Amino acid sequence: MEHLRDDIWEFVRKLSTKLKQLATGKIPMRKTAIESNFTEWTHVVKYRFSGAMNEGTRVIVKKTLRDIQANEVAGCLEFEEDTTTKYFQPSVEYALLFIRIHAFASQYFKQFYTPSMSRRKSQFFSARISKVRWQGFLARNAPKRIAKKWPLFGQPSAKYIDAIHKRLRLSWKKHMDKVSLAKILNIHMTKSWSGNAWQGARYSYYRRSIVMSTSFSPYLKVNWRGTFIHELFHAFGIAHTHRRQDRDKYIKVLWNNIKDESKSQFKKCSTCSIPNGVPYECNSIMHYGQNQGIKKYGKPAFIPFDDSCGKRNRIAPTNGDWKALRQAIGCQEPAVKAGVGLGVEPGVKAGVGPGVESRVGPGVDRGVEAGVEPEVGPGVEPGVEPGAEPSIEPEVCICNEQLHQGSSNDNDLQ
Repeated sequence: MEHLRDDIWEFVRKLSTKLKQLATGKIPMRKTAIESNFTEWTHVVKYRFSGAMNEGTRVIVKKTLRDIQANEVAGCLEFEEDTTTKYFQPSVEYALLFIRIHAFASQYFKQFYTPSMSRRKSQFFSARISKVRWQGFLARNAPKRIAKKWPLFGQPSAKYIDAIHKRLRLSWKKHMDKVSLAKILNIHMTKSWSGNAWQGARYSYYRRSIVMSTSFSPYLKVNWRGTFIHELFHAFGIAHTHRRQDRDKYIKVLWNNIKDESKSQFKKCSTCSIPNGVPYECNSIMHYGQNQGIKKYGKPAFIPFDDSCGKRNRIAPTNGDWKALRQAIGCQEPAVKAGVGLGVEPGVKAGVGPGVESRVGPGVDRGVEAGVEPEVGPGVEPGVEPGAEPSIEPEVCICNEQLHQGSSNDNDLQ
């Protein structure tokens, strides 16, 4: 009888939520096969800067976002800087604890599942988690034989995480929606460009943060702007093109030429759906080049079956990239004919990499923003290497866009 009451209560709760959405007109956007933090809540993306910023970096990021917003082919996004809203950014330890708890519950809770137990577990994840809260939850709700297993339950393996990846990803999103109502895309510069070599960039899924290893400088021998756009696409759930399930029709991956730490970025993504009507493009801004992650220059990571496939797009998304983005954020197809994607900076030749607009010089490095310490800024935990991010989102890139060791002239996206 208790189970029946729980089921009826759950049905009424969901029904009342739907009726409220219909009455207010606030119906969630349609879910797509490409899900991420910024696909279901709004088309207005709020962002803020942190870390070692300079004026040149601010200018080029803001101009890039304005270009995307004004581009009819890009979709229906709007970008708005937000420097005041408080929001929660979890630490590495917090995310690892979430994974551990989720894996434990997935493994043991089936043994005593009831609708009421499921509801209490959902209530637990509706607030910020901690080891103390979880131990208290187990003491109140789980059989003693199950609760005793928790202290001995270690961090789950990468293989197990991959197996429960979809469920884990959705659970993390629901949890973050509860504990951090504000969704802010953080754009973080780990170091100043002055005197610091380029070490790549990445998108931190669990912290909603684009992490660039250095702030912008025209003296960097890397397409900084193109790399930023690449990571921005990751923020909207766009995975690497070369990890598509159909990639073997277009390229042959040479595993022996790829460094061990880079091989995960060439594995096919089993949970990534191919966007409808988007062809496989080697010049996609989301496709690695042949020199990406290689052990030795001259021995490529893959061989294209078409000669044109070896050339990496260094400048802007293709029309196929824009189409994938529109699908990810739920935008309709543009009324205008798809033309050239995001333009190149004025006065910059294709393949050379963007410079700062003529009215803006490289800028004097202003160091760290007031009250922000780069060492503990979003996306980089103290003592944790940038690549040591927990595998909440295995297919999201940890993009080290540096080509190969010992090269000083070929340090661009390839």
